[in-house]
Amino acid sequence: MGFWDSLKQAFGEGYEEERAGAPLDLHLDAMTLAARADREVTDHELTRIATLLRRHLHVFSAESEESVTQRLRTSGQRLDRQGDEQAQFSHTTAALVRAGGVACHEAYALAYAVLLSDEGLNDSERAFAERLAQALGLSGEERRQIERDLDSAMQVVP
Repeated sequence: MGFWDSLKQAFGEGYEEERAGAPLDLHLDAMTLAARADREVTDHELTRIATLLRRHLHVFSAESEESVTQRLRTSGQRLDRQGDEQAQFSHTTAALVRAGGVACHEAYALAYAVLLSDEGLNDSERAFAERLAQALGLSGEERRQIERDLDSAMQVVP
């Protein structure tokens, strides 16, 4: 089973925390942190992320692009209330680690998909991916497998 198939199964016909490993907002926060990795989160980038979510995760498929984009903006506001970037990162990764391995794998995969959504990773985004994988306790092989699956999946996305 490929990455998107696994992720779709985890998010299934609706978001179930037991299968996904963590509250949906926590996964959105990891994605928002990834979008902020290069310090340039534009409306265009939010639209690309919303499209990615609506295309690949059933829980978002029935929502409008505007609704999903607003959820991402709300995630940014939630993160901003936690303090500076380091506090946001620490809070989010600690919560994901407490939620367990499934939550960590899925959060990393979703964050990495965000990083890929704008035609590949720049140096800041690559550094963020490395830092996130380490904070979530992913082994090098786990990280490489997620990245390979996503790199392949993104090649076939129109």
